[in-house]
Amino acid sequence: MALAAALVAASTTLVAPAAAATGASARTSTGTSVTDGSVAARQVTVEVRPRAQDDGTFAVDTATSAYAAWRAATGAAKEQLAPLALTPTARWLTQKDPAVARADALRYTTAARDAGRTALVVLYAIPDRDCGSYSAGGTSAEAYGAWVRTVATGLVGDVWVVLEPDALAMVDRCGDGETRLRLLRQAAADLTAAGARVYVDAGHARWMPAATAAARLRAVGVENLAGFALNTSNFYPTADNVTYGRRVVELLGGGHFVVDTSRNGAGHNGQWCNPPGRAIGAPTQRVPDVALDALLWIKHPGHSDGTCNGGPPAGTWWPDQARDLVATAAGRDPAPFPLVVACPPA
Repeated sequence: MALAAALVAASTTLVAPAAAATGASARTSTGTSVTDGSVAARQVTVEVRPRAQDDGTFAVDTATSAYAAWRAATGAAKEQLAPLALTPTARWLTQKDPAVARADALRYTTAARDAGRTALVVLYAIPDRDCGSYSAGGTSAEAYGAWVRTVATGLVGDVWVVLEPDALAMVDRCGDGETRLRLLRQAAADLTAAGARVYVDAGHARWMPAATAAARLRAVGVENLAGFALNTSNFYPTADNVTYGRRVVELLGGGHFVVDTSRNGAGHNGQWCNPPGRAIGAPTQRVPDVALDALLWIKHPGHSDGTCNGGPPAGTWWPDQARDLVATAAGRDPAPFPLVVACPPA
């Protein structure tokens, strides 16, 4: 556990919001496997080298289940939980009441701003969320626009928003696809107007062909986006997502993207819901690349994907899984945590 101890020593500023987050990372990814040639068409250089788990850019949220468990633990258990507690992760805004979601956003982003950090936030309340699966919920179509605008007034300082995981990738699977695209387009415009840096979720490298992703991103309105997010709550390797992301950017004629690396340290094993034997991946960090803006922990490692593979309900802290994610990472050679991906210019 020397690695975990070093991570604790390396940690600096922590953000302590006044109240705990609700519904953090309560979602899953159900993308099907797609091969369109774009993933295999290019080679991506992935350089592995040690670094601190906190690069000083993003806020470390102390109102997470992982942080509470780390604070309560002692000895080896505390060291094992350190990577989960001290790596910046996203604050998920899932509350149906817009006033409650706004208050949560305001507390968190204000604390991040006061600490000199960037706040990472996920908006997850689209109608027919998760197509009624483990993370079902969301607002009505009539209420969603007002919900987003209300939440936007609670975003202060430097804020990166991951907009509606799965919504774009699942646009043809449930509900009215045109309505969903319209809602996403307006949400992106409203959040950007409020000063946020918005990345709409676009599935992962094996969900849909890059051309399909590019077409859907255009429908949302790339002019109102900082870029798109890949691999949210999923397990596909960073290199696959970087290659895919660059292909989408090429088809768009330019752009940016981020990759969720929270649980991709051991890659994908064919399951999306609480698969065993997975590992935490590279920690949240900015990346000096022309298209890839950052590696992010969007999903909270240790939060269940749903009642599958022995897991509790979606979004529930699952200590056994949390420990396994860290232990598997520590046992790999080289360990996937902490890592940085060094990507050559596209």
